[in-house]
Amino acid sequence: MATSSGMINVSVVIPERIVFSGKATYISLPGQEGVVGVLPGHTRLVLALDIGELVIKTPEGMRKVAIGSGFALIEKDRVSVAAKVAELAEEIDIRRAEEAKRRAEEALVRQVSGIDFVGLEAALHRAITRIRVAGGK
Repeated sequence: MATSSGMINVSVVIPERIVFSGKATYISLPGQEGVVGVLPGHTRLVLALDIGELVIKTPEGMRKVAIGSGFALIEKDRVSVAAKVAELAEEIDIRRAEEAKRRAEEALVRQVSGIDFVGLEAALHRAITRIRVAGGK
């Protein structure tokens, strides 16, 4: 059942700051089991987030956020996201993200013993997500 306003209050926070706070008509979240779409009136849910793209459809247009894992509390008229890392598309430094991607790829290719491959793969996934969210190729 949709709320009377047809809107969802959305907040995306990281330890350092509030990344986004506003109203939306739709939200797409990168869940660990796949992408979850949320409309007003959604069933209450706690969702573990994966590295990925969070899309917020506002009355003013689409807002994209690169998320580096976290949790979302979904209620019928509110979505609260708590993440370790989150950046709005317009805040992403594509050059820095491309450099992080290059470093992670090189380290994975070298396969030096003692390297945290899971951490490197996560770093690579975060860099690729940041580039995609910012509109890079």
